[in-house]
Amino acid sequence: LNHDDNYQCYPSPDAYSYCTMINLLAQTRNESYIEKAEEMLRNIHDNVDGKDVVMDDDVAPYNAILAAWAGLSTWEGAIRAESLLVQMETQQQRIKNTKK
Repeated sequence: LNHDDNYQCYPSPDAYSYCTMINLLAQTRNESYIEKAEEMLRNIHDNVDGKDVVMDDDVAPYNAILAAWAGLSTWEGAIRAESLLVQMETQQQRIKNTKK
């Protein structure tokens, strides 16, 4: 648990916490917030309070960001969505290769 100056206890963020924030940011359909969601997704496995946040095979946050980029109905949105999809495919291939 985390403590603030007022001695209140807060639980450490977990995969569900990050997925909720990613979904919230992606639903804004605001390009800067979608970028923030994508950044959060890239950093989600970074160390949080001494432990890794694990999101094995959870496509929900990826799909939220893909839908957000596609929902912009711009060339930039389409390019960003395709780029994220390629990243997903690459990551999945790496996971498959390490399990062999």
